[in-house]
Amino acid sequence: MKKLSPLVLVVSLLLNLALAWLIFGHYRLPATAVTAATATLPPIRPPALDAGVWPGLQTNDLPELIARLRAAGFPEHLVRAIAAAQLDENFAARRRVLDAGTENLPFWKTRTLDPRINLASLQLEREKQAALRQLLGPEPESDDPLGEIARNRRLHGLSPDKVEAVRSLLRDHDERWSDIVATSTSTVQGKRLAALEKTQRDALVRLLTPQELEEYDLRASNTAAAMRYELTAFNPTEAEFRAIFRLRQSFDEESALGGRTPTPEQVKAVLPPDRAADYERTIDYSFRQTSQLVARLELPPETSDRVYAVQKDIRQRLSGLYDDQSLSPDQRTQQLATLRQEAEARLTPLLGAQGLEAYRQYGGIWMQSLTPPAPR
Repeated sequence: MKKLSPLVLVVSLLLNLALAWLIFGHYRLPATAVTAATATLPPIRPPALDAGVWPGLQTNDLPELIARLRAAGFPEHLVRAIAAAQLDENFAARRRVLDAGTENLPFWKTRTLDPRINLASLQLEREKQAALRQLLGPEPESDDPLGEIARNRRLHGLSPDKVEAVRSLLRDHDERWSDIVATSTSTVQGKRLAALEKTQRDALVRLLTPQELEEYDLRASNTAAAMRYELTAFNPTEAEFRAIFRLRQSFDEESALGGRTPTPEQVKAVLPPDRAADYERTIDYSFRQTSQLVARLELPPETSDRVYAVQKDIRQRLSGLYDDQSLSPDQRTQQLATLRQEAEARLTPLLGAQGLEAYRQYGGIWMQSLTPPAPR
């Protein structure tokens, strides 16, 4: 049986999607009609591809193909996808030469990791992306809306010329990073990657003003990314995030040279007194776990604070129980059982019976200390 070209398969799928867009893209049923209609409509089937569409558009001249697609009203992301599929077909022969022998490789063997082939493959992909940029303008591969939002957010506030300069710098960094990973042994890879990060940082410092660099770091640095995760339960304001970031970044820069990380007391010092207390609670890993569980259970957010208050009270009393040397083993066991029953009685109304069982494993591991060890 004759094999279909990958381009034909891709373009066929894209054209089906495009035709669906042309048919349905500008028509919307009223919301009330949708509910009534769905009960009686037959199953929806993809629209058939009009056999006359593609022959009227298809050409091996890529710039002309792009112009025809745009003139026909195709959305830009479909224009880009079809152009990329055509380029893939154009580069396929060169890619097969690089990967010669893989198709007939026995199933019990793997392709030899040759650094020269890895590098050549990377260069081929970059050549394809450069051709795509030349045809469609900068960043043509960015057809993911969520990814584009993230990229634009980290370049917020920069002038258009600096936006393009930073994007070019980041592309160059990513390419060189791929080169190092593809061609370096593990013994030298770490040093080369560290040197690359320093080179990129120096370039950013030269390109951006101090204020622009801080805004970029607030959105794109590893420090900011770690803080966004760690401070989820704290829910900082912008001013609080900036204050903690300035402190944290200075320590992170020192850490690369063997420095320290800021203590909770140092972080609390840059916050208002009431928020400092909130911060101390939310950096507790069990509190963060509890907050995530509460969100999944769709309980009020303040439930996390109430559960944590129970945890803090019970654990303090548990500590006192073990510090009391006047208790006999049997007395201590009995009081542990009483304390465990009290904890369960106070937590169940907050979390529900099923929620409490989930909490024991996710945020409430401390409750295991309320069960005395089994006798030997």
